[in-house]
Formats: sequence, structure tokens, C-alpha cells
Amino acid sequence: MSISALLVDLVAFVVLVVLVGMAYQTIGSARDKRKFPPPGQMVDMGGHCLHIHSIGEGSPTVVFESALGSSSLNWALVHSDVAKFTCACSYDRAGLGWSGADPMPRTAQQIVKEFHTLLTNARTKGPYVLVGHSFGGLTARLYAAQYPEEVVGMVLVDPADPSQWLQMTEEQRKRLETGARLSRRGGILARLGIARLTAFLVSAGALGIARFSVSLVSGGTLNPIAESILAPVKEAAIRAFGQC
Repeated sequence: MSISALLVDLVAFVVLVVLVGMAYQTIGSARDKRKFPPPGQMVDMGGHCLHIHSIGEGSPTVVFESALGSSSLNWALVHSDVAKFTCACSYDRAGLGWSGADPMPRTAQQIVKEFHTLLTNARTKGPYVLVGHSFGGLTARLYAAQYPEEVVGMVLVDPADPSQWLQMTEEQRKRLETGARLSRRGGILARLGIARLTAFLVSAGALGIARFSVSLVSGGTLNPIAESILAPVKEAAIRAFGQC
């Protein structure tokens, strides 16, 4: 067989794998939407929808802002406890949880603008106590600075400090570049069903293969924390797929 024929076969194989992965992800996503509907309200933002979950009654309204890459589910236990004595709201930023994606760039300014529009469109009554975790602490502070008349208090949980990034060290720059690279790679591989397949492998007990896939996808970057990644994935995957 000639080299050109081998290349054609290789390209055909890669295309086939990509198509199968995309089909697997599409079918799985449709299944997830049926099995796990949004617990809250989907609010039209003019081109995309954001998810907000409001429970409880009272004032002021406590609004939770999640960490970078996190969703409203990260506040589930605290959310329900706060709702016992006042109105409590958690939401998903664009592209996370049940919320639809929004055009780039995803700046803090854009996030705060959407946050304000969401609370307005959802008719979430103020005044607000903003609770921000990590990156959510940064956006909570920016929200309070831009809409001070709406905010009566803030609780910051291990908040991100923007001053730390004004003059980055070489180590910080490398961390930021690595995080951005892994995020881009992760987004592509999620669309190809790789993340879903890894979750299924974990639930099936194939931890060795799952660890290898994490190492392969991250280029070895995530090897030191692979177990901390797979542990919550295992718990969530078992709930989603069932114990195999």
C-alpha cells in the first residue's frame, strides 16, 4: 500500500472518530436534558438564555456568584439553608450549567452586565446581599461598584484579588497560559464526547484508562491532581449512568 493511500485511510479514520464522538456527545446531551431539567427559571437575555434558581422568601435577597468554571450546583447545600430565612438565588453564567453560551469576549464587565440584566428580567427583588466565591468575589465587587444602590452587603469566600495579576510573575504567567490552553482543549474534547466517555469509564470502574485519558488530554499537566479530578467525576458519573 502506498503512503498516499495510508494517509487517506488515516484521515478517513480520524474523520470517522470525530463524527462518532460528536454523535455520542449529541445523544448524551439530549439524554441529560431529559433526565436533568433546570431546577430554576430560564430567562431570555436576547439571543441566549441564562438559568437562575430562586427559592425562599424574604429580604434582602441573597445572590450567589460561583467560582471560575463553576455552576449554581456548587451552592446547592448553602442555597437551601439560606432559603429557610430569606430569598436565595443562584445562577449559571453564560456557557455554564444550564445557561446558554454567549458571544466572546467573556470579560468581568460583560459578566456583570449580564448578571444585572438577568436579575432585572427575572424580576428578582432587591436589595441584594452578594455572596462570591473566588472569581465570583471579583464580579460581586464589580457589581457592587457599578450598582451600589442595589447592594446592601457582600460575603466574599476566598475571593480572587485582581491586584495579584497586575504585575504577573513568570510562574503566574505560566499558570495562566496553561489554564487557558487546557480550557480551550477541554472545550474541544468535550464536544467530541471525550469528557463524557471519561466519566463513563470512571463509573464503570476503569480508573486506569480514565487516568490515562486525563494524562493524554492534558499532556501530563494534570497528572499530579488526577485523583482529585476523578473522585467527584466518579460520584457524579455513578449518579448519571448508574453503577456498572
